Amino acid sequence: MRVLITFLLGVLSATSVCACLYFLKFWTKTRDRLFLAFSVFFGAEAISRCVVACLEKPGEGVPALYFLRFVTASLIVLSIWRKNL
Repeated sequence: MRVLITFLLGVLSATSVCACLYFLKFWTKTRDRLFLAFSVFFGAEAISRCVVACLEKPGEGVPALYFLRFVTASLIVLSIWRKNL
């Protein structure tokens, strides 16, 4: 079961890296902060999934990773708010 969980966390991490690069491509073309915020979010998500996969018990959460996800998600909300002003 541990191997399956680690594999699935690796898949999630790889898709997050792809999404990060996808939004980074749009940011380099448009310089829109919203695309940069999404890119940072997915990059942080990929890093946090890799860290969780390397833990002894991958099901257990690390508060610092939840805080990182909260900060990057807040960055997206802030970017959307600033874009609509």
